[in-house]
Amino acid sequence: MLTTLSLASAFLLIGLLAPILLLFESRGDTTGIERLIVQPRHSITDFLPINHAVAIQGLPGVRAVSHQTWFGGTFRDGTHSFARWAVPTDSYFALHPEIVLSSEARLAFSTTRTAAVVGRTTAERFGLKVGDRIAIVPDIWSNKEGDAWEFDLVGVFGASDNRVDLTALYLNHAYFDEYRAWGTGLVSYINVGLEPGRSAGNVSTGIDAHFANSADETNTSSERDFALGFAQQLGHIGLMISVILGAVLFTIALVTANTVAHGMRERMAEFAVLRAIGFRCQTTQLLVTGEALALVLLGATPGLVISVILLELGRKFVPQLAGISTGLDTLAASAVLVLVITLLTVLQPALRLGRLQIVDELRKP
Repeated sequence: MLTTLSLASAFLLIGLLAPILLLFESRGDTTGIERLIVQPRHSITDFLPINHAVAIQGLPGVRAVSHQTWFGGTFRDGTHSFARWAVPTDSYFALHPEIVLSSEARLAFSTTRTAAVVGRTTAERFGLKVGDRIAIVPDIWSNKEGDAWEFDLVGVFGASDNRVDLTALYLNHAYFDEYRAWGTGLVSYINVGLEPGRSAGNVSTGIDAHFANSADETNTSSERDFALGFAQQLGHIGLMISVILGAVLFTIALVTANTVAHGMRERMAEFAVLRAIGFRCQTTQLLVTGEALALVLLGATPGLVISVILLELGRKFVPQLAGISTGLDTLAASAVLVLVITLLTVLQPALRLGRLQIVDELRKP
């Protein structure tokens, strides 16, 4: 039972970390990409001129363009952090149809100078409702009067899938750009929608080539790679996960091998009896292998099932985990690991059975 629980814990960890590792290893794969993010080439703290969006709109393969600027600031006591972006009132939501906002709220966001919309999660957390006045103390973008920014909440948005950050707050970029004390005409990122069937890699290369050797060079990537890039700033995440998984597998293989070997040592007389009544050596080795495989599966199966459940719950409640799921690649890798651990576990017992001396074992008390 203890060995089974150890195996379950190990495969639970594998089921949680392997999808993350596979996600990092798939960086640069542009298959099925529909949107790109254009950011400053040298640092995420730099900005791009908004005129870049106009130039990008005319490039081959580009269907639509929008932009977003990190607003930051402190809301209420500042103990709860959530994303706050200044975005265009029309193009941003047209480019992100998964953000569900009523037509009345969209109209109000477009026509109200001080408009803001907030995700359902943040609205519920702070008890916000349409018509509320929201004050945000600036930490980056001071306004021309040096006071706190005030916005009118005109809508609460939901989501049609789990890619949407329901904690975010979106502000009217036109008001923000007009009223900020510095940086007029600068944006943090430019969002690009691709024409159907166009290669994301080719369009990305074209955008970066267009601004090469300019005062504001760009670095274009898919939305997925853009998000992974932030995590990668903490270090080589893929390598760290690989080392952790390797250590876990090595340890659990030793534990399982010890359990199987100990159990076989206690039953050598039984194997000697089987051999004496006519069982072949290969048959007894297969029996040990089947027992070891059953032990590994008994631990691996619940561990993987629990990991799948936890990831699905995470995808449901944490938008940042939307790209992480247990796919066939993770299940296939787990199946291979089950076989490898089983073979490593039965290697020594199988060799010992091959050298079994029936008479000597039967003589033992």
